[in-house]
Amino acid sequence: MNVEQLIKNFNKTGVFPTDDQLLTAIASDLNYYSIYALEMELIDIARNDVNHPYHNAVSKSYNDIVKLR
Repeated sequence: MNVEQLIKNFNKTGVFPTDDQLLTAIASDLNYYSIYALEMELIDIARNDVNHPYHNAVSKSYNDIVKLR
């Protein structure tokens, strides 16, 4: 799976890819130097789109999480 396919799948399902999937994707794309860079892009995508299935997992601030306890 390449980066484009991985991002499309993440946007559709909201399931964060495994490390193996991330490594496979960046191996074919020179724009990413590490899985960390791709992970941060996926988190930014979800954080900035309130309709993204993964949005709630990355949109809470530390203070919001502490209030839930």
